[in-house]
Amino acid sequence: MEGASSSAAAAPRELVSDDPAAQPYSWRGGELPAMHEAARRGDAPAVAAMLIGGVQAGAPSPKGDAPLHWAAVGGRVAVMEMLLAAGADGAVACAWIKHRTAWRPLHWAARGGQAPALRVLLGAGVDMHTKTSSGSTALHEAGSSGRAEAVDVLLAAGADVHAKCEYGTTALHNAGSSGRAEAVDVLLAAGADVHAKSEHGMTALHKASCSGRAEAVDALLAAGADVHAKCEYGTTALHNAGSSGRAEAVDVLLAAGADVHAKSKRGMTALHKAGCSGRAEAVDALLAAGADVHAKCKHGMTALHNAGSRGKAEAVDALLAAGADVHDKSKHGMTALHKAGFSGRAEAVDALLAAGADVHAKSKRGMTALHNAGSSGRAEAVDVLLAAGADVHAKCKHGMTALHNAGSRGKAEAVDALLAAGADVHAKCNCGWTALHCAGSSDRAEAVDALLAAGADVHAKRNDGSTALHVVGQVGCAAAVKSMAAACADLNATDQDGWTALHFAASRGHKHVVAALLRLGANPTPVCCAGETPLCIAVTLGHRKVVDLLPPTHPANAVSTPALEAVKRKRVALLDNDRVRPFLHDADRTSRDRVLHVAARRADATTVVALLHRHADVRSANIDDETPLASALSWYARKLSAARDLAGVMAGRPDLHLRAVAEGRRPPPARTDGLTPGAVSDAMRTQLDGWRRVVVVLLHAGAVTSGLGRHGAALCARVVASFPSLGPRRAVRLLCTRRLEAKSDAQRAAAIEELG
Repeated sequence: MEGASSSAAAAPRELVSDDPAAQPYSWRGGELPAMHEAARRGDAPAVAAMLIGGVQAGAPSPKGDAPLHWAAVGGRVAVMEMLLAAGADGAVACAWIKHRTAWRPLHWAARGGQAPALRVLLGAGVDMHTKTSSGSTALHEAGSSGRAEAVDVLLAAGADVHAKCEYGTTALHNAGSSGRAEAVDVLLAAGADVHAKSEHGMTALHKASCSGRAEAVDALLAAGADVHAKCEYGTTALHNAGSSGRAEAVDVLLAAGADVHAKSKRGMTALHKAGCSGRAEAVDALLAAGADVHAKCKHGMTALHNAGSRGKAEAVDALLAAGADVHDKSKHGMTALHKAGFSGRAEAVDALLAAGADVHAKSKRGMTALHNAGSSGRAEAVDVLLAAGADVHAKCKHGMTALHNAGSRGKAEAVDALLAAGADVHAKCNCGWTALHCAGSSDRAEAVDALLAAGADVHAKRNDGSTALHVVGQVGCAAAVKSMAAACADLNATDQDGWTALHFAASRGHKHVVAALLRLGANPTPVCCAGETPLCIAVTLGHRKVVDLLPPTHPANAVSTPALEAVKRKRVALLDNDRVRPFLHDADRTSRDRVLHVAARRADATTVVALLHRHADVRSANIDDETPLASALSWYARKLSAARDLAGVMAGRPDLHLRAVAEGRRPPPARTDGLTPGAVSDAMRTQLDGWRRVVVVLLHAGAVTSGLGRHGAALCARVVASFPSLGPRRAVRLLCTRRLEAKSDAQRAAAIEELG
């Protein structure tokens, strides 16, 4: 049996026991049906047994891929033929990885370089020119496999050798990336353009150089590829070969005349790139070709800086042996030792210290290498620097110590190493942050635990009055909340704005932190200085899962209500939430506005109708004795006032146009020159239409024009008269009775529903 091993041969009995479609495996980090596993293994007997047992040949996994995809990528021809004969769709699409969708079995087979599988699919009539979501054809993917036979099959079937994906790459670019010459040679023989550039200006030679392998580079150069071509970032193929860290591609390009001194737009040479790789062989090859070890990029960094940041000693040693200056500083004042500190690895730090690097050197921000090693979270670089005499108490210009930086990383090992060296656990930066505050911002509990064990003050406050628990509330680490609570943190502590950790957690939608705080006894209804509760904040921001965790209680000193906030943000669905619904009829503490006032003042007809369905009081008055209908008129008054202000500075009368649309009349005629200054925009027309519907809906629901004044009542009448379903007679009646009468409640409800 094709592709089946002895272990796979035993699989059918396991795979088809009980319900085969329900038996998962975790090869890809998630559960997939047994049919997919059997197809991946090429286990034809297992596939046959499941098909006989009723499992669908094209049944998708939870991720959307079908058994045929797995058989195709592994070249399991016997299984593929069996699945296709059983009705599997040869063109079914799925995701290869997240964001790369519309991959069909043909693309999978091509990516696997499986020529026999490609022949089966093409023989089954699959469209060879179909593309993935990123525009890749099967030929692109066959190029990526680097296998000539797969490329040959597709070319023989008529694949377009010049086709580009959405990034502008051709199959030749992809074949170059594989580093293998066989696919490159076949594509070139088929007429592929060796000079074709991608969206970012990269040629196939750029791509081949990234692999670091000589064979694809050689093949492209032999076909006339331009060794000096630059992409839009100014990098050449030699830059990319340097990044690979391998000497073979570097040597081939140099032999072809590549410029060892060429710089990218950021001022980087190939030696800078080789330094980034951390490998000595590419560095040595470039130095042997005369690369300038002192060359600086636009940020003032040398190749030694880059090698230091990689953390590996071999590239550092090679550059130092070539005369690199260990004291050279970048534009930000960083030495190679600073960069090595960031890596967290001891070997590069050791190599630089052995070469005389200054352990006390500071960047322009006042950072030492120890600060940077702290930021890495790793103890090894910290220990080496401390052994070399680094000052554990040194502060940067913002007052931060290395312990602050280590706390921010969230890992205990660097924190422990610094504490063991005598770091001050209570030290504060200029803004009042302690290392515990920084650890709280890391989204990890281990550094928090290490600092608390060392005696960190859980009650310490920043300059704005916030504790480390406030920071944890913002970041969302429930484990850190538990650690701080165990250390007797004040769960209800407030900052200068009256916010507690629960306010922050609710505002960020951190449901696990909210749950932890509530479980540990935090006050569920604290009111901040602005009068907001966590529940109101969660409703305002639409964090429904947080809303569900908070109790349906509302303190008397809170300004707004959850229902008012839901209406302000047009979150109508939240009005039916058990935590929000109880406040549907409550008023704002200062303005006495209710939900209908808010919706009407925004000319939001949809929300007004939704509130009326929930029995909102249409005649309620706020502190200014304003009803929802009066609130709606105030919205129109503001718009009309703004239009009148414009009338004083522009030709035409925008206020007249606005009034005409609002009252359902024809706007003023166009001028003879074809211009209509002041004409109402489409967006404003939509708003005015919503406002007109709000007015009529409120009147249908029982609102009265009493208290609106003569002009307000007349405006309502003009709006009513403009609706064909109401007309002038109902408008006159409204002026006389101050209300809009309906023949029945059913008629009233139907009219409201229609306008909503």
